[in-house]
Amino acid sequence: MNPNLTSLALGANTLLRSLDVRNCINLTQAIDITKCINIEEIYFSGTKITGIMLPDGGNIKKLYLPNTLTKLTLKNQPLLEDLQLAGTENMESLWLENIPATSIKSYE
Repeated sequence: MNPNLTSLALGANTLLRSLDVRNCINLTQAIDITKCINIEEIYFSGTKITGIMLPDGGNIKKLYLPNTLTKLTLKNQPLLEDLQLAGTENMESLWLENIPATSIKSYE
């Protein structure tokens, strides 16, 4: 657990392939990854982010998100293998388009 990370700005980091900030409990902002077009793995479980902006199309293979998200738009990610949401109780808007159906685990 890391309580020290409170903000994150990524800019247009086209070399970034993996982002792992799991269990940074004081990370509460919305995260913009739209310009990191080559990102493949994103891990935000255990954080308190409220939103994430992802590239429209790309190379995302793994996406782990917390239950604090209020909005998720995931479009044109044909390589997505593993999408895990810790919960959907705070979700107000969910848009999934052109992603493999096998990447979505069912939720009760």
